[in-house]
Amino acid sequence: MAEAQNLRYLDAAHVNGDGVCLSGLRIESEAERKLGELNGLIVEPGARRLRYFVVEAGKARYLMPFDIICFDPQHRALRVMAEPDPHSWQEFDPQAYGEFGDEDLISAIFAQPAA
Repeated sequence: MAEAQNLRYLDAAHVNGDGVCLSGLRIESEAERKLGELNGLIVEPGARRLRYFVVEAGKARYLMPFDIICFDPQHRALRVMAEPDPHSWQEFDPQAYGEFGDEDLISAIFAQPAA
């Protein structure tokens, strides 16, 4: 994992695509069981990479690696591609990540592509 100091939290309410806001997007298992809702993203601006989804499940928030999740357009949900073990989820610590800001946007726009 990249060091947390290089990672930023981006609130899902600030991410829109084709008129759809990502905030509150349902996260489901392969069996279509609701696991939670999308709360935010952990990104590495300088590398232009999404690292984790922040999933709100009840009163807690957890990190889920983005590479185990795909978008299910039919259900307008994010689907975990393997049945997850909730005990293995890493709890999200907002103090560990800075907020995504203007400098991060500039860094992402002008970053050199990864080799």
